[in-house]
Amino acid sequence: MAESHVLSALKRRYAQTLDLKARGFGVLDDLDHLAAVIVMFDPQADLGAIKPLRRSHGRGGKWQRLAIRIMRQRGVPMSASELADAIISEGCMEPNRRQRDSMISSLHASLGRGMKGIVCLPGAPKRWAVEAF
Repeated sequence: MAESHVLSALKRRYAQTLDLKARGFGVLDDLDHLAAVIVMFDPQADLGAIKPLRRSHGRGGKWQRLAIRIMRQRGVPMSASELADAIISEGCMEPNRRQRDSMISSLHASLGRGMKGIVCLPGAPKRWAVEAF
């Protein structure tokens, strides 16, 4: 019989928590609680067979870091599309329309979170600048 989505999610979270434990984070209580809930759903579960799983964080802020570097170099407020074009012109990615649109969306999401040192200027289109310290 196929594993339920709840049990699959619990096992995945258990694997991620095992990774946190291996990297030195204090998560022993979390592991114990997750193990107890997994056993409630599947009394024959083999917790020893679950291997640590590192969480995936997408590109790890790749576009964001490049955008901040470009804004620092140029010293002017830039929109997400201007930043995407600058990243493409530096040869960091192939000039593909679909990937460019994806990058613009990523930049809007990451820069729009109100990061320390990044200012969103009023007006349309949104423009970001690096604060002078």
